[in-house]
Amino acid sequence: MPNTTLRHDLIENLQENHNKNLEEEAKELIETLQAINELNSLNDSTKNIQIDTKRLEDILNKAITEDSDNRRLEELESTRYMLPRDSYSRRSIADDIAFEEEFFEKFEVEFRRSVRMSKACFLALYEEIKDDEIFDVKAGPAQKSIKFQMLVALTRFGLYGNGATNKVLGNNFHIS
Repeated sequence: MPNTTLRHDLIENLQENHNKNLEEEAKELIETLQAINELNSLNDSTKNIQIDTKRLEDILNKAITEDSDNRRLEELESTRYMLPRDSYSRRSIADDIAFEEEFFEKFEVEFRRSVRMSKACFLALYEEIKDDEIFDVKAGPAQKSIKFQMLVALTRFGLYGNGATNKVLGNNFHIS
């Protein structure tokens, strides 16, 4: 069975219901026309009753386009998402610095639990790698600070099982 999205399922259900309603209305119209034809065959004086099919078609098309179900269906088909999308907040260097400072304000035990090394060891490692050319980006958007990248990487290395998912890291460090 192919995977479908809720949006596709909803559109499909609305189309089915809409088509059923149209079929029922068309059957009623056909029955009415058949009744008129039967009346014509019964009475010779009324044989001159003519139905303007172009006008009838225009009336039906107008009724279909003005139908609220049809409007909702067209609206759903023309939009990509059913719910409003959350906007992506742009990265702020000030927020990154504040986050780093907050992280370093943790007690040594909490810091070690997250990063798996002491603050002194972390800062020594930072001093060793901060001038490496890998952190010097020449093109594209600027990277987050080296300390921030180290915090994320070392935290990731210290996680295991379900705690090691990208979603957990994203939520903890406000990254995607």
